[in-house]
Amino acid sequence: MKRNLILIISIISLIIFSDIFAQQVKSERKSVSYVNALWMATPEARKISNEQLGSMLSTIKEFIEMDRFDYNPLPQSLISEFVDAANCKDKLTIKELSALMEELLTPKIETILQAEMEIRALGLVSEEQKQGFLVTKAKSSGITLAEIEKVMNSAYLYFPVLTGFERILKKTTYTYKIKGGIIWFQVKMEDEKPVVQLKIKKETSSMGFGSDKDAFESAVMNYARNLQVATRAI
Repeated sequence: MKRNLILIISIISLIIFSDIFAQQVKSERKSVSYVNALWMATPEARKISNEQLGSMLSTIKEFIEMDRFDYNPLPQSLISEFVDAANCKDKLTIKELSALMEELLTPKIETILQAEMEIRALGLVSEEQKQGFLVTKAKSSGITLAEIEKVMNSAYLYFPVLTGFERILKKTTYTYKIKGGIIWFQVKMEDEKPVVQLKIKKETSSMGFGSDKDAFESAVMNYARNLQVATRAI
């Protein structure tokens, strides 16, 4: 009887510990934000078909996204100024796009992150107080409460870019040439200040040969692998 009682207590303890651990992991789980999924930055890049674009995006996500993060698109109201500025130019490089992001997008993200500092400064302890404060912030910023919380919980921001896309047929052999890259920002608190820091702006290119399908898939796979290598650097 005593052994059974000890066993029952042990099982209950394990269940409680597992539940606490699961809640802790859930609360600490960070998100990665992204802009517009895959940006076609040049007229050459816009030659890609919608079907090919979807396939390329799916492959990129498979190579660079990790299970331990949640992935969320940044809200339109937050990126609209950046998108408008980028669309005003017919052709942009990776370097130019990262500079635009630093100028027009990162200050807005930092403003949202400052909400965390204000919560601490005001001494808002309970979840109800924090939620009330963030609801007020949401109304004034035009961004929903859920979107604010996702940005506040972001650890990184990524932005894959396509700058070149070429399909060549010689006799019966196809060649695909892909150019582009990826931009990564880190979102963090540094010395009690919100910081959105540029980590990587990587340019890359790839090629594929064979049948139309095989050449495209090979070029996209090589391109996605190159983006994965850049991502691993951070």
